[in-house]
Amino acid sequence: MEPVAHRTARPPLMRLAFASGRLLGRTAALFAWPYRRLRRLTGGGELISAQLSRPPGRYPAADLAAEAGLLELGRALSDPDPIARSRALDVICEFSEERASRLIAAMLYDPDAQVRRAAAEAASRLNSQAVVFPLILALEDRDGSVRREALRAIEDITSEVIELNVDAPADERRATVEGLKRRWKQRRTEELLRELSPVEI
Repeated sequence: MEPVAHRTARPPLMRLAFASGRLLGRTAALFAWPYRRLRRLTGGGELISAQLSRPPGRYPAADLAAEAGLLELGRALSDPDPIARSRALDVICEFSEERASRLIAAMLYDPDAQVRRAAAEAASRLNSQAVVFPLILALEDRDGSVRREALRAIEDITSEVIELNVDAPADERRATVEGLKRRWKQRRTEELLRELSPVEI
C-alpha cells in the first residue's frame, strides 16, 4: 500500500504573510471603488482627458481635489463638460463629511450654473452643517435656479423656514442674506465655544 502524500503545512509566519496580503488587497479594493465608479460615470476616461492647462482657479473644486492627492477626481472636476463635473458629485458624497463638505463648497463657485445647482442639491443630501455658510453665500448667485436650490438645501439642513424671495432683485435680498450670514456666524461661534468649554462631571 503506497503512502498517502500530505501537503506540507506552511509555517505560521508564511500563513500570517498570506493572510496579511489578502487583507491588504481587500482594503485597497475598498478604497479604490469610488475611483472606479468615477471612471464609469465619466465615460471611462474619455471625458477626463488632460484639461489641467485650464486658467488657475477656474475650477476651485478641481484644485482642492488635486491638493488632496485625489488626481482622478481632480481631472473629472476640471473636465470642460459641466455634466461630467456634476456627475463627480455622486462620488464626492461617498467621502467623509469633512472632505465632501469642502469639495461641495468649492463646487458652489463653479463657472457653470448647472454644476453650482448640482452642488447645492448634493449639499442637501450630505446634510452637513459645515456647508451651510457657503450655501448662504450662494443665495447671492447670479442664477435664480442656483439661489432656489441653495435656499432649499439650507432649509433641509437646518430644519428652518427662511423668509426670502430668491427671485427678488439683489437689493431686496441683500438685507436678509446679510442677516443670515451674521446669525450663522454667531451660531457657529457659540457651538465652537461650547465644544471647547470643559465638560462638567
